[in-house]
Amino acid sequence: MRFSASVLLALLLSMAQAQTPSPVLVLPNSGATQVRSGSVLALADGRLAVVNPLSDSLALLDGRGRIVAEVALGTGSGPTVLSLSVDGRTAVVLESLGEAVAWVDLRQQVVLQRAPWPEQVVPRRVLALSDDQALIDGYQVQAGRWQVAAAFCGAPLTLWGGLCLGFAPSGEEQALRLSRLDQPAFRQDVGGVGLGLALALDARRGRAYVLYSRATLSQEHWIEEIELATLRRLRTFWLPAADRLRAMPSAMLYDGRLGRLYLAYPLEQRVVAIDLRSGLRVGEARTGTYPDGLALSGNSMLLYARNAADQTVTVIDADFMIARDTWPSSGLTVDGRLRLGARLYHSAEPPLSRGARACASCHASADRPTWTTSPQDQSAAWWDEHVAQQQGGLSLSELERAALVAYVQRIWHKR
Repeated sequence: MRFSASVLLALLLSMAQAQTPSPVLVLPNSGATQVRSGSVLALADGRLAVVNPLSDSLALLDGRGRIVAEVALGTGSGPTVLSLSVDGRTAVVLESLGEAVAWVDLRQQVVLQRAPWPEQVVPRRVLALSDDQALIDGYQVQAGRWQVAAAFCGAPLTLWGGLCLGFAPSGEEQALRLSRLDQPAFRQDVGGVGLGLALALDARRGRAYVLYSRATLSQEHWIEEIELATLRRLRTFWLPAADRLRAMPSAMLYDGRLGRLYLAYPLEQRVVAIDLRSGLRVGEARTGTYPDGLALSGNSMLLYARNAADQTVTVIDADFMIARDTWPSSGLTVDGRLRLGARLYHSAEPPLSRGARACASCHASADRPTWTTSPQDQSAAWWDEHVAQQQGGLSLSELERAALVAYVQRIWHKR
């Protein structure tokens, strides 16, 4: 039997199509706006927006590290992350101690409004939907009123076009959840499960990098590479093998220019670069105390790490992974005891810890310790014994103990 060239070509095409899986998800355009949640974000004009948990403020820094504006959010608000509206004019700030979401006009540098959280949630992320709308874990707010989110993407991490990506419960763990704001019925969990830590998006190739840990104090951390169009898991990077660090990373950022992922290790006080071709570490840079947020300059030449306990920003040369400078992110006065207490609480260095088990290992400040007894009512002997038993640290001086108690008292919450 003979086939004509056209019939043979048609058969070959049909066989190729049968072997190629059809996309199950139509992705936004690669140039569609991305809305992120983080402690430091880069604006289109080159400025940085940084939240300061000790001075209860939102600061704007120019490209030379000068604080061009700082907005006081209210005493005891304890802002931890922010998100920028699509037009970059409004910042939505998650006030972890004040248990509210605040909208800040970045042009006028004023707080526009504030909405207390629903009692049922303790969110760790916020995404700006518009100048008066925001999304947190399972809830959406508009004009100060909360309602259950129509498109539930769990703890929201990134909004790309109309596609929302976040961490949603999967049994006792979490999975990457995809949902659409324009199709509330669409929900899809992809990849593996674990304790979800961070997400980085490669919009050009339609890939998501998802950072997981086995448990809060685990030394097992990994990154899954997900092809979003087909919902396939392409690769898994086991971080202890890739970067040789044991403490838990908390933030991750994708660099398309160099084909890298950047990971912030708060308890190690460093940022690591992972090459996506080899899956191995290609550089690291030292930071200040407790780096928990990352941002890239517009040309991707500079990497910024927000240091929560120091209220500084470490400026890193992305090509060579060398720390160039350290910028203060707040000009407001903060009680010296709180500054010292924050460094002790978040540091894995002596005297409070010998290794990577600082207080923040078990009691992240965003989670807020929920002891039944007020920290200031605990005896000095209790503090010394607790530090010695739990962290293996040295004895605290009277000044260090007072500073630590003052800081823990600030973030403590009796539920």
